[in-house]
Amino acid sequence: MKKTLAILLLTVISAFSSESEESLKLQLQQVKIGMTRAEVEKIVQRQKSSPLSAIGTGGARFETFWIDPHWKISIGYDYTGIPRDKEGKARDHVSLENKVVSTPQLIREDMPSPLVMKTKKSNKP
Repeated sequence: MKKTLAILLLTVISAFSSESEESLKLQLQQVKIGMTRAEVEKIVQRQKSSPLSAIGTGGARFETFWIDPHWKISIGYDYTGIPRDKEGKARDHVSLENKVVSTPQLIREDMPSPLVMKTKKSNKP
């Protein structure tokens, strides 16, 4: 009985995960290179409590964040439209005018709980 229940539960979880994955892949297929950040944010939204990691290179900023509790994406944007000071130095690297420079990648990973994130921040030297 327990074995049957466990198999049934795994089947339901697997089906939900596959359905979620397919739905998210269809969403991400709408994101095209050259779209603005504003256009992308209408298609995919970052989870409110999701941590954001970003790595900047010479011509792009690659961001990774969760779009649901079990899936995150990695997407690259250029620096179009970033605000600059009088000397021309960037004040920020994020603008709704940033353009997509890479196809978004869907990554299966559970979002850490807020408690885990708080603990990691407090352990930093």
